[in-house]
Parts: sequence; structure tokens; C-alpha cells
Amino acid sequence: MRNSLLFILIVGAAALLATGCGSVEIGIHNFDAGVQALSDGDLHRAATAFEEALAENPENVAMRSELGKALVASGRTADAIASLNETIELAPDHWKIYSALGIAYHLFDDPGKAQESYRKALELSPRNKSVINNLALSVALSGRIDEGIAMLERTSSQPGATPHIRQNLALMYAMKGDVEHARYL
Repeated sequence: MRNSLLFILIVGAAALLATGCGSVEIGIHNFDAGVQALSDGDLHRAATAFEEALAENPENVAMRSELGKALVASGRTADAIASLNETIELAPDHWKIYSALGIAYHLFDDPGKAQESYRKALELSPRNKSVINNLALSVALSGRIDEGIAMLERTSSQPGATPHIRQNLALMYAMKGDVEHARYL
């Protein structure tokens, strides 16, 4: 489960740039090096590159977001939470930052704050299947399996639902002990 959440986090690394979260003109070399390091799986080098890029441009939201993601992926969860919270102060209206913060809190073993972060992401991006998926997983892992199942049942039947969502729904049914339903999915 932890690897799945990390994969979700890392795969979305470049996507934040498309949302207009800030210019990367200053520190572009280090930023590009960080993105490359993420794709190479060199998480320490990625975090270092993003930290260097931010030294040149501390207000850049895209760079801050990527730093937070790299910190989470490299196991520096407390640092990631601090970095992502600072990023939220600069850009309180970007759902992807709240989603990344939710993952960080989940890995820091604080499901209440993780779910709070996911819910804030959903306020900013209603019906976002990725965030609903993460929230449902967090809820189910907190022992509220039926609530998580209900979230993913609604989401999995909507157009654009990914196989990943159905896979997680099957996982929840298996967690509940309903192996037949899990196999059906």
C-alpha cells in the first residue's frame, strides 16, 4: 500500500507545472535536475536539486511542491509536511499540494490530518478521482472500510474511472473479508 501511494506521488511530479503554480525561470537547471532525478528514482538527489532551486527562487510554488514530493518519497516525511505547509501558505488554492500533503500525513501515520488534507483538495477539485481514491484508502486503512468502499463504489462507476480505482475497491472488499466481491472486480 505504501509503495502505491509513493507511486501516485512521484508519477504526478511534472503535472503540477501545468496548473500554473509558478514560473520555473529562476533555478530551472536545478529544477530540471530534480525532475530527472525523480524519474531516475534517485530521491536524495531530487530533494537536493529542488532545495538548491528553491535557494534561488524561494517563492516558486511548483519547485516547493516538487521538493515536498521528493522529501516524502525519500522518507523525510516530517520535512515534507513542513515544506508542503509552507507551500500552502503561498498557494492555498492548489488541490495537488493538499493531496501531496495528505500522502505525507498518511506516511507520517496521522490519518486524521491526511483525511483533512484530502478533503481540502476535494473542496478545490470536486469529483477528482485521484483524491477520492486516496481519501477512500486512508479512510479504509483507518478502520472505516465500509465508508471507503462507498466512496470508491460511487467513483468506480463514473466515466473515466481507472483500473487502479477498481483495484483499490477490490482491495477494500478483501480487507472487509468479502473475497468473492473482491474477485468479481
